[in-house]
Amino acid sequence: LITRSNTPKLDPSFLWHWFCSSKTKQEIKRLVKGIHLYPKDVAELDIELPSLKDQKRISNILDKAEFIRRKQEKSNHLTREFLNSTFLIKIPEI
Repeated sequence: LITRSNTPKLDPSFLWHWFCSSKTKQEIKRLVKGIHLYPKDVAELDIELPSLKDQKRISNILDKAEFIRRKQEKSNHLTREFLNSTFLIKIPEI
């Protein structure tokens, strides 16, 4: 399903974060009929719209949080790789 903001009152980044929220995901799951999700049903979902300035501020904060989460995930992955390489060293055959 492709969604676009058709109003200058809605920041696209705010809309993306709204769709990624667990509450919205649950509401969308409720709307699925079999394997179908109809645009008319999604259009019926309510979205609370703060001012455009606040939407951009909120989106900016959520973008930064997502960036930090991904960095932490990458850091955890590198730490696991390092620990594995430290304790699982192959001894060359003689």
